[in-house]
Amino acid sequence: MTPQAEVSVSRVARSAGVISRAYGGLSRRNPPKIALAVLVLMLFIGIFGPVLAPKNPHVGSLSDSLEPPIWLEGGTLEFPFGTDFFGRDVLSRLLDGARITLVTALVALVGSAVVGVAVGLASGYFGGWIDSLVMRLVDFMLAMPSLLLALVFIAAIEPSLRAVILAVMISGWVGYARYVRGDVLSQREREYVTAAISIGCGAPRIMFRHLLPNVLATVMVIATLQTGGFILLVASLSFLGVGIPKPTAAWGVMISDGRDFLLNGWWVAVVPGVAISMLIVSLNLVGDWMRDTFDPRLRGL
Repeated sequence: MTPQAEVSVSRVARSAGVISRAYGGLSRRNPPKIALAVLVLMLFIGIFGPVLAPKNPHVGSLSDSLEPPIWLEGGTLEFPFGTDFFGRDVLSRLLDGARITLVTALVALVGSAVVGVAVGLASGYFGGWIDSLVMRLVDFMLAMPSLLLALVFIAAIEPSLRAVILAVMISGWVGYARYVRGDVLSQREREYVTAAISIGCGAPRIMFRHLLPNVLATVMVIATLQTGGFILLVASLSFLGVGIPKPTAAWGVMISDGRDFLLNGWWVAVVPGVAISMLIVSLNLVGDWMRDTFDPRLRGL
């Protein structure tokens, strides 16, 4: 290749890099507005849903059994989303169930994050046999389907809301431990860790005062991406009858109640199913945007 050609190729490469960085930066500066709006709406419903519910979500009348939603023939404004077999208002149960579904997933998420981050920090910082032991446990947990693991755990104790949260936490801490451990392995070789050791800082102070702030971006991204999976796992357990007990108006319970009436009352199962799908898709879109924004490797740093 001639020197002139090499210069031309170099200029083209630099130009492509500038365009790529500009396009990437533009995409990261533009968050998914629709997904964020859905998340804000779901959060609002989760907080104020029981207050906004037009009827008692646990009480119905058999005379109103399987009333169609308003967009179908025979639907009325009294029951905009129709009723279930027991005559309970689907809209009221959807609003009331948002709180229990979101609270269950969020509590499990926080518990998983605390356990996983602590284990990941210890594994990455100390290394040696501690790291080997933790990684073998992580490999074992990753090889087990989370739904099967949760079912086995709940089968060993009485199904309850507390059992669901613990079951989700058992399978949820692994992701935090794995990624935090990887970040700590790279961070512990930095100069600020060496300086902290040289002035006599203990291991707990270095891990939680110096290393933890540098892995919080990773934790936030994992939390956003994992929340959708937790909500789906909670709904799946409730659908199988081992999750949140009836007559609680959780979304998974609503889908379970409607599976026997898909031919003549499909809205009983479809309405909460659509709500779960919208929430999970929105969480995944926001999580992808946060990963593109906070991950230094994707920013070219």
